[in-house]
Amino acid sequence: MKTQTITLGTFLLLSGLGLSSCSTLNVREIKALERIPFETVHIEPDVEPNDLRLDVVRQTEQQMVGNTLQTVEVPYDPLGLNLGNGLFYDLNENFSLRLDYLLDFADKKAFELKKITPATVGSGFTVYSLDNDTLTISRPPGKKIRYQYHRSGPQDSLSFMRKSNLKYTVVQRDSALVHRNKRRVTEGIYKRNDENFYLQRRRKKIDYRLTGDEIHLRDHYIVALTNQNKTLGIYRPTRKGKKLIRTIERSQDKFFVYNKRFMGNKLELSDNKLLIFRNKKLVTQYEIENPKKERFESSVP
Repeated sequence: MKTQTITLGTFLLLSGLGLSSCSTLNVREIKALERIPFETVHIEPDVEPNDLRLDVVRQTEQQMVGNTLQTVEVPYDPLGLNLGNGLFYDLNENFSLRLDYLLDFADKKAFELKKITPATVGSGFTVYSLDNDTLTISRPPGKKIRYQYHRSGPQDSLSFMRKSNLKYTVVQRDSALVHRNKRRVTEGIYKRNDENFYLQRRRKKIDYRLTGDEIHLRDHYIVALTNQNKTLGIYRPTRKGKKLIRTIERSQDKFFVYNKRFMGNKLELSDNKLLIFRNKKLVTQYEIENPKKERFESSVP
């Protein structure tokens, strides 16, 4: 069957923020939020290989399959930029909050993350497990385990394998983070200085720059702190300035991500648990299990 892809890079996935219904977040709760300041924004090239992300802005594209035009999500790119405060911008222009930041397991050599949705309550759940550099996904009580990848090689040249087949390699250099396949480099993020980076993809060079409290991503997006660093905004540049498309605010144990109509997500954090609400409805719960210490720490005599 012939498939034609029509890219709509500026379109946002409405369902990712619950924009497909008329429901909204609790506006009074947002207004009464005891906001705390975010950390300063920055640009840090990084890799997120596990797809454990909460969409903030998700790109879509339209595919013509036969005579039917379908809207689908643009895939995640494992390479991207950490912008601070858990906000990740991948090289396909998807914005997300990283679950490993929210639940504080980014530096763990092993983890077990449990995902529970209303559809699986009482009938099982999904478990993401990283152990011995291998990521698997399972859904107890069934015994089937889906193998995703295993990592090999030194930290500065890390290969992600699926059985004996190379998926991709990420090479870390002093001033670059490079993605390559078996044959060649496909894309890379290169550093000019601490405030200026660029993406090299084939013959194209795309600039990313930090100016004060603003990050400019190509000519497509601006990420900025306002309100004494208590509000993190994602904007689209316009001829007259910039247009706000997403607002992120937080307290000690809550995050709100919403648009100008107060439609979006609420995140509640407690101990090793994360609850995600789409508008007022609980849609997903994550629980992180701490790996056993004896796997990584030598015993004390």
